[in-house]
Amino acid sequence: MYKTIIKYLFSILLFLFLLTALSIPYAMFTPQSPLVQGVQSNRILIHNIKILSRDFDRLLKDRSIIIEDGIIQESPVSENFIQQDFDLIIDGNNQFLMPGLTDAHTHIYDRTDLLLNLAHGVTQVRVMHGLALQLNLREEIQSGDTLGPNMLVASPAINQRSSYAASEFHTFIENEEDTKGLIDTYKSHGYDLIKIYDGLDNNNFQAILSAANKLEIPVAGHPPFAVNTSDLLSSGMQSVEHIEMLYQAPLNYSRDKQDLDHLIQQLKQSPVPITTTLIVYEELARIAELKSKYLATKQMEYIPPIIKSIFEPGIQNIMTDSAPESWRSKADYLGIIAKSLYEADVPMLLGSDAGANYTINGLGAIQEMQLLHHYGVDPKDILKSATITPAIAFKLHNSGTVAPGHKANLILTKSDPRKDLGTFMDLQGLIKDGVYFDEKAIKQMKLKSKTHMSSYEFLGWYLINWWQE
Repeated sequence: MYKTIIKYLFSILLFLFLLTALSIPYAMFTPQSPLVQGVQSNRILIHNIKILSRDFDRLLKDRSIIIEDGIIQESPVSENFIQQDFDLIIDGNNQFLMPGLTDAHTHIYDRTDLLLNLAHGVTQVRVMHGLALQLNLREEIQSGDTLGPNMLVASPAINQRSSYAASEFHTFIENEEDTKGLIDTYKSHGYDLIKIYDGLDNNNFQAILSAANKLEIPVAGHPPFAVNTSDLLSSGMQSVEHIEMLYQAPLNYSRDKQDLDHLIQQLKQSPVPITTTLIVYEELARIAELKSKYLATKQMEYIPPIIKSIFEPGIQNIMTDSAPESWRSKADYLGIIAKSLYEADVPMLLGSDAGANYTINGLGAIQEMQLLHHYGVDPKDILKSATITPAIAFKLHNSGTVAPGHKANLILTKSDPRKDLGTFMDLQGLIKDGVYFDEKAIKQMKLKSKTHMSSYEFLGWYLINWWQE
């Protein structure tokens, strides 16, 4: 009898082990997300369009562009030309053409996040906490196996154990000797940049910068509380993340106007851009104020169930907060900081922090733009922070504007985005890597974004990442 029970328990454990282990090949070889069908064409003519200039100051009317092998070519300035042989001719119906948007701070956990970004005009994302899944998705997109925006993938966040915020997904270092090998490892894994977090002391911060510089891999992330602002801004970082972190670290939670003015003067003298990410905190403030009434307005079907379950306890805790006015007060002050930064011509990157809490990919980027405008930022400046500024910051010299030699990652909108940022919610057309998606295809992207990866596939990717670590 005893032996029978042991055999039975062993069989169960063996079954569970095999089931868990098999999640790894399932994750790696499961069929990719259904591709929304676009029109693949080597030579495309788009005519009868209005083109927004690089600085968004001018509108070039009655224009046409030619795209060949996914690259914008020298184009006639008006309709007065002889139509050559084109694989696809698109009548722009006097609509507005501009480069695709960049979300400089997002989190991708599901292939459906990729479709959601494209469906809202986001053709480039910087994933600010990478794992094996995100590296795999980047390769799938590059090979054409999966449809999605171009991806820059940051390493897992490097942090130190301290009194500041931390996560079980952070990589913790104890001293400078830990740093070089870690940066080497992340570089060899294929990450595009190193992410740092706010618990680092100055010695480890400098050690990370030194090791990354030798390997020619950029660094971006939270401003560490222990690093003074002048050292932070002279570091050559690719960007500093979150206006909220400027408030918490360099400003030390001060709302004194003189402190803000002093910080902005320092930022103006530095080429290091700041990534916005207002919407993620704004949504928390709305949850604190309106509770379930706000959640009822959210398109929760776009959030992967496993991600929703991870953040749900924190959301429920905010809903029980008896002082929602503190959330609103802070959210509004972050908006004041944002307006001051833009008005001072500090280089700014549009970022949504989508994938954190209940902020939705693609949709979050548009809401971020609308929120910045709500706080008084000029739409032209907002659009630059989502197009040409990230192209410069990330050294993507053939993107971010509609110009010959640049990638044809383009979007068509019904109305002028400078007057209506909500127009991105209803795109009329999208071109990504030489493939044209019309309005019907874009609606299909949104529809298919509601069918998420299984929890079993998530388990497989978690194990792959754990093994790599």
